[in-house]
Amino acid sequence: MISLKVSAQFQFVAPLPGSSNQHPDRNIILREEHRLNPASLITKNLITITGSISGNHDCVITLSNDHKTINLKPITPFVYSENVIVNTNGSIVREDGKRVAPLQLKFSIQREFTAEEKSGIKSFLQKMQTEGVIVPQNAEASTDRSAPKVVKVIVNNNPADGDIFMDYFNGFGLGHASYHIINNNGDSVYSKKKGRFVDDFKLNHNNYLTLFNGNVGQFELYDSSFNLLKTFAAVNGYLTDNHELQLFPNGHYYLIGLDPESVDMSVYNPDWQSNVTVVYTVIQEFDAGDHLIFEWNSKDHISVLEALHEHLDYGYIDAVHTNSIEEDNDGNIIVSHKHLDQITKIDVNTGKFIWRLGGLMNEFTFTNDPEQFNYQHDARRIANGHITLFDNNNWGSQISYAKEYRLDEINKKATLAWSYRHSYVNGKPVYGFAMGSVQRLANGNTFINWGWIVFNSGDPEYTEVDANKNIVWEAELTPGKYNVSYRAHRYLWNPCAIPTATNLKTTDVTSISAHLTWGVSNGAVKYRIHYRVEGTPNWTNVITKGNNTWKKINNLQPDTEYQWQVKSLCDPTAPSLSRYSELEAFSTLSSGYSLDKVSVIEVYPNPASAVINISVPHSASNYLRIELFNQLGKMVFGQLYQGKEGSFRIPVSTLSDGVYFLKIICGEYVYSQKMIVSR
Repeated sequence: MISLKVSAQFQFVAPLPGSSNQHPDRNIILREEHRLNPASLITKNLITITGSISGNHDCVITLSNDHKTINLKPITPFVYSENVIVNTNGSIVREDGKRVAPLQLKFSIQREFTAEEKSGIKSFLQKMQTEGVIVPQNAEASTDRSAPKVVKVIVNNNPADGDIFMDYFNGFGLGHASYHIINNNGDSVYSKKKGRFVDDFKLNHNNYLTLFNGNVGQFELYDSSFNLLKTFAAVNGYLTDNHELQLFPNGHYYLIGLDPESVDMSVYNPDWQSNVTVVYTVIQEFDAGDHLIFEWNSKDHISVLEALHEHLDYGYIDAVHTNSIEEDNDGNIIVSHKHLDQITKIDVNTGKFIWRLGGLMNEFTFTNDPEQFNYQHDARRIANGHITLFDNNNWGSQISYAKEYRLDEINKKATLAWSYRHSYVNGKPVYGFAMGSVQRLANGNTFINWGWIVFNSGDPEYTEVDANKNIVWEAELTPGKYNVSYRAHRYLWNPCAIPTATNLKTTDVTSISAHLTWGVSNGAVKYRIHYRVEGTPNWTNVITKGNNTWKKINNLQPDTEYQWQVKSLCDPTAPSLSRYSELEAFSTLSSGYSLDKVSVIEVYPNPASAVINISVPHSASNYLRIELFNQLGKMVFGQLYQGKEGSFRIPVSTLSDGVYFLKIICGEYVYSQKMIVSR
């Protein structure tokens, strides 16, 4: 029995109470400051969601792994131009026994845009994402690890250790966009072309590679063998912005969405238009299960009038243009908003500003930098507690800078601790009017990407300087005169790749043997496999001959469940080893049971988006059972078929993207396979 105490209040709610112009396909976030009792979330009639036109909505209730945040996902979308009311009945209880007070949340859904409006918005958003560049719509992607040099190295004088990770596309939409890893000599370590445009190629916080793929409009996650593992996109009807994905070892991640809304600008000035598309930015945080746990919409906190350099009398306004997110040491976020000339710190518990640096609503005194910064990019907290950024300086002297500020966040003072501007090239300053990045390296050097520099100016694209501002490495892009690089970084990265989980397969299982296979891993010269009877502590270890990606294991016990893993050996003499892969499981047949009794079971597609198809040509039993489990071991599908054989379909359209485990039991035969659900 739950003992109820004094009521508590929700700390954070999204969407904002009373807000308008929400998308029909949106969910609701409720966060309490303290951990919640999961048992209280199964109370009958706990939450009601009602649309003024669509009526009552059932929803999926998910408690995030922080045990504080509730995500409500309506099973059917709302409809345009309706009002929504969400009520909690006061039965939600914290772990300390306190009841969370009842909540009524009201918001409204946007009207449907006309076909003409949709077309105009689509074109404007595409222009925003590529800073106005026209990009090719269709182009073939290819991989070439011995690709020709994409940079001309100008200076190479004892730079920091590591390789350069960079991306670029053509400013006139000619040819391919691509991303690369190069060494200090400019030689290719890895190179891949993309058809449309690619941004933000980097080694993320979880030590995996990520990038924004403009072909599909979402971020992608790759392992060190360059296998695609996962995709990331904004939810609640927002287009995924290309500027930032911050992904952490615990699986949490931040990205940015774009929210176009129809705004009557004539209320600010009678000469301005009454039906203007204003694009706001939305910051979203997800937990490891891809549940939305935080959402911050700039329209709730910022006036469109703060966009000092935008033409507010036009029909389309890019009001905020958020271009970087940095998780601070205290767990809150530092965010760069280009069109506000501003860096902000946002409390992720409440959504409120902690401070605002620069722009119209600046709260700081700049003690020694009267020009401040404008149209900036890439604001980062560095090891000494200072903040670095790339100051494009479009609305100042049009000389771009790498800057480092020391902030007194109590007394609101900003001191320019360090800055770098390049010497003139061909009699003109180096100026990147869009994009750009600054990275402080472990040895104190600073790696600068100058962004979208003036074409045919002779300016470098990348410069690394030491603490005394001496150039130790510098390069310019070579494949054509009109290429543009969004960001670039230097990483010390020597991967011995982990075999990818989706490539692990167990086949030809008998009562005493099994055939194990996996994919090629980057850098591997051999592989080590270990396997055990499930639930026992003792592993049996075997090493492959050469870089074979398969191994037959013998002398197994009949009718027994086994687990196995594999790791890469990249330099056995050093040694250089990867971590083990995820666990794969299989069951041996009963003694004397013939595999011939069961024809080959076919399972497809994998990954699956809507359904998993299973084909069983011949059954060796009078029953067949199909089960599907999530990564937590919870069965999400289970069905017994009496005397059945043929084709079967498992619906997965309502499941979250991720890894699942399929188990097919046919008499004494057990078939298992890892499945991916991805959309």
